[in-house]
Amino acid sequence: MTAEAPPSLLRARELLPALVDAIERCALQAIVLTGCGDGELAAALAATGLPLLAADPRPEAVAATVARLHGAGLAAQVVQGLPARVLADQCRRLPGRTLFVFGPSGVPGADRRDELFWAPFGQGVLCVLPDDPSGAVALGDVQDRLLRWSPDHHVEPVATPDGGLALLAWPAPRVHVTFLIEKYTHEYGRSGLSINLDNLVATLAATGLASWNTVHYDECFHEGRPLPIDQISKPAAADVHVLVTVLHYHTRSNPTVAQLQAAKRSGSRIAY
Repeated sequence: MTAEAPPSLLRARELLPALVDAIERCALQAIVLTGCGDGELAAALAATGLPLLAADPRPEAVAATVARLHGAGLAAQVVQGLPARVLADQCRRLPGRTLFVFGPSGVPGADRRDELFWAPFGQGVLCVLPDDPSGAVALGDVQDRLLRWSPDHHVEPVATPDGGLALLAWPAPRVHVTFLIEKYTHEYGRSGLSINLDNLVATLAATGLASWNTVHYDECFHEGRPLPIDQISKPAAADVHVLVTVLHYHTRSNPTVAQLQAAKRSGSRIAY
C-alpha cells in the first residue's frame, strides 16, 4: 500500500460498522485490541457486550482508555505491556472466534507484525490499522502475513475515522451460483446435451470455489412446469448469489423478464 489512498477507499465501509458487522455475521465471542490510543475505539468495542482485552505499552494510553471505559460504565481488561507479549500470555484463554484489532501502539513495524503470529491460524477475524492517516505503516507489509494466516479469508479495505485505511480479514463470502441454462443443445430430447454443462457447470464444480445448482428452463417448458422461482433466487445460506443464464434466440422456453426480475429482487446478481 502506498501513502496515497487508492480509489477503492472512496467506496470502503467505515471501520466501526464493518467490525460490528463482522461480530454479528461471524458470531464472534471476544475482542482483542492492541494499541488503545485515547480509548475511543476500545469503548466502542466494549459497548458490543463482548469480553474485551486491550493492550498498550504506553501508560498514558492505558490511563486514557481506563478513564473512558469507566466514564461510560463499560468493563474491559486493559493491560499495560508490549502487545505481542500480552497476546503470548493470553492467547490460550481466548475463544477461536475472536476479533483481533491490531492498532498502532508506538512499537516498531516488525513488532506489530509479530502480534499477528499470536492470532490462531485461520480462526476469527483480524483487522490491522495504520500508524497514521496517510498509511505510512505500509499495510502491504502485513498482507503477506494475512495470507499466511489464512488464505481462505477475504481481505477488505475499510476507512478509518481519521481518513486512513485499515485491512479487515474475515471469512470469505459464501457464494452460490445458479445456472439457468438449457439442457439440450438444440432440439429438446433429440439433440445432445448442452455444452454449457461442461463449460460452465463442470468447470465451477471442479474449482470448489462456490456451491451451485442447475435449473433447465427448456425442461420446465416442455414438461409444462412453471420455472421454479425459489430455485433461481438467492438462497438464505448464501452471502452472494449469482444467477448465470444463457438464452437462445430460437426457443420459446427462455425465461421471461418477469421471472428474472423476481430472482433479482431476492438479491441475486444476474449474468447473461
